[in-house]
Amino acid sequence: MLIYTFMELLAGISLAAIEQWRNNPGLWAIPFTEFVAGGITMTRTGSQSSGTWYGDSGTISLTGYTASCATNESWVSNISGSAIAVGL
Repeated sequence: MLIYTFMELLAGISLAAIEQWRNNPGLWAIPFTEFVAGGITMTRTGSQSSGTWYGDSGTISLTGYTASCATNESWVSNISGSAIAVGL
């Protein structure tokens, strides 16, 4: 999705932002080249009734996003989630 502001159209320039969404960690369909900002929701699967949990973390970059669980316990079987990003 391309987003243009009124001032960009008035000035005749194109600083079009690109919005992308992913259902699971991985690469963006179109890599960003200048900057990116976004948010992540994450879901852990596996038995969560015991063990030590140190927190989940995710990173949005120009090329994609990653998600990980900071634990050494085997009861966390997978971490996934969704991300949305806007950038150039």
